[in-house]
Amino acid sequence: MKYCLRYVGLIFTCLLVGCSDHRPLEERSLIEGLEEFRGHWVLVNYWAEWCAPCREEIPEFNEMFHERAETNVYVLGVNFDGIRGLELEELMEKMDIEFPQLIKDPSAALNTTTPEILPTTFVINPSGSLVSSMVGPQTTASLKAAIGL
Repeated sequence: MKYCLRYVGLIFTCLLVGCSDHRPLEERSLIEGLEEFRGHWVLVNYWAEWCAPCREEIPEFNEMFHERAETNVYVLGVNFDGIRGLELEELMEKMDIEFPQLIKDPSAALNTTTPEILPTTFVINPSGSLVSSMVGPQTTASLKAAIGL
């Protein structure tokens, strides 16, 4: 009986591991959470389609996303209006957003509140702590300065 339970536990563990998404980041548009980014700087950008400054800064975040191999900085987005799934992926394509989006708002996990002003960018250090919140449109220079690059 003891070996049977171990065997069942092993099978269950293998099934759980098989369910996670191991595709490279550039192949995923929607991300579960921040856990896989521990050990890296992370920029979490809150945006909305109706927010003009948000639309203006998208190319800056796209550039930072594509520089991640050199900078070790990851860029993720959060749709302020709570749009999810296929609708979010279609909106990303329409707005030329190339960086992945978090499926749910990470503010509670970061012990803070959802921003009330857009755009807002959270800067998260490699240990997973929120170190600053940047309000207003950002440039690649301001983003790099926020993490000391």
